[in-house]
Amino acid sequence: MAFSDIQAPDGADGSDPLLDTEGLRNSVNFQLLDQGCVYPTFYSKLFFDLRQEMAETTRTVRRAGNGCVPRTAPSMASPSRHEQLTNELTILPKLFRRLAEYLALDNTGGVDLGGFMLFLVVKADCLFTVPDGQFTHLDTIVERYDQNLRLKLPPEQLVFIEN
Repeated sequence: MAFSDIQAPDGADGSDPLLDTEGLRNSVNFQLLDQGCVYPTFYSKLFFDLRQEMAETTRTVRRAGNGCVPRTAPSMASPSRHEQLTNELTILPKLFRRLAEYLALDNTGGVDLGGFMLFLVVKADCLFTVPDGQFTHLDTIVERYDQNLRLKLPPEQLVFIEN
């Protein structure tokens, strides 16, 4: 998808601060999601109807096998160099931020995920899972196998609690 393919929203920028599902579909974020270019990240203050629309779009994109959203388990990242995180990998935004923070602690330029799970425990990012409504932390839904990170649940089933 080229940026020239993205539709401009109706109205002046900032003219209507409330977004409904129709307005959502016209947003750049939604169009990137619809093309499979990004993972969704939901926060608890996001209105239910907007989250549902984006979650269903994510499932549709996954069934079609489009973009970065895998058809099977949501494999996230296998970084071997710092540059990969910002230049090559497409991962869940919340996981990206935590991984970038963790890698910044190592000034050697290497990537060793050996302590990443403990780092997530200390960060204690709260979330709940959909549809069961289970409250938990990010570290309980991320798995690490050597240099590979994977979410145990699809991103559209995660709702983060704002700090």
